[in-house]
Amino acid sequence: MEKKNRTKAVMLNSSFAMGAQLLNLALSFIVRTLLIKSLGGETNGLNGLFSNIVNILSFAELGIGSAISYSLYKPLAIGDNKQVAAIMSLFRKIYNYVAGFILVAGIAISFVITNFIHGSTGNVGNVHIAFLLFISNVVFSYLLSYKRTLLIADQQGYVDSVNRMVFTFSSQLAQVIGLILVPNYYLFLVIQNAQYCVIKLADFKACKYRVFLFKAV
Repeated sequence: MEKKNRTKAVMLNSSFAMGAQLLNLALSFIVRTLLIKSLGGETNGLNGLFSNIVNILSFAELGIGSAISYSLYKPLAIGDNKQVAAIMSLFRKIYNYVAGFILVAGIAISFVITNFIHGSTGNVGNVHIAFLLFISNVVFSYLLSYKRTLLIADQQGYVDSVNRMVFTFSSQLAQVIGLILVPNYYLFLVIQNAQYCVIKLADFKACKYRVFLFKAV
């Protein structure tokens, strides 16, 4: 890619990424506010607890995604498709292991999750099921997100940003409607899971311009 085109791509990616982040912040605030009003502060607190546990488990990734992204720049720039396919194949395997670790650890933690909870959880239902739904969101993201790194390394991060803006808006709108009409934490998490799956699948489709990956990976 010529220097001028690369600079243009960086500016385009940055603009779309900023827009996606601002939209996500605004919508997240609205959804969080409705979550508290519809299901109570206890549910919001529980959601925060789940997020903290997931953040700890996600340390298993150890920055591998950033390292892989960096290693892709040179082979993409010189058109070494074989090397790109090899790196992406390794990346997929590593992320599959990370997803497996988080799934196993999440299931184990689900048996003792109530030990971390103080107060009422009446609006949530079965806390164990809710936590497993929350964990499945992270597992799906690791199983499906490795192609997103290819888009970013290939200076096409704006594609991922557009996918995120469209599907984040759609899913959070669905969460808002759900919280108003059918205030249910399970439904809230299912919609959230569907959002991540659709975004990652959209990234997969966007990567089909790299046909060799689907033959080698």
